[in-house]
Amino acid sequence: MQKIIFLAILFIFGFALAQTPENENELRTHINLLYQENQKECSVQQKNAVTNSDGKIEFWKVCTFENGNRILQIESHSEQTFNQEVYFEEDGKLRYAKETRDFMPMDSFTQVAWNCEFYFEKGQLATYISLGHGKTENDEGEPESIIAMYQKRLKEFAAIKQ
Repeated sequence: MQKIIFLAILFIFGFALAQTPENENELRTHINLLYQENQKECSVQQKNAVTNSDGKIEFWKVCTFENGNRILQIESHSEQTFNQEVYFEEDGKLRYAKETRDFMPMDSFTQVAWNCEFYFEKGQLATYISLGHGKTENDEGEPESIIAMYQKRLKEFAAIKQ
């Protein structure tokens, strides 16, 4: 009988915490508003840097705010692809990330665009949305890989001379 009660409680608890499309939309809307509010102030708080990572020149824009929030934006262009990563931290925790890969040969406009936006809740990837043609189209795409990318970027950021 205790097993049945335990399983029932576990099921109800798990069901209550499950992300529904409405919850995901509310979470995305909430985080997007937070990000946009901080981004408005970014031009005032912005620091710029340039790095050479694995032979690729990367341009960093970093905005650190008095409220503990931070935006990291990294851009580069290599082999006909424009790359951009954006990370938004609220109180030192990753809340939003965006990865963009645009096929853009020299002397031309974007030919093929792809981006994926990632939303985090309590330190975990809660939901993501992908647009265009890119790595999330196939079964091998791993949305959680953005966390490893973010952690790598934090190490690279720490190595930039302040």
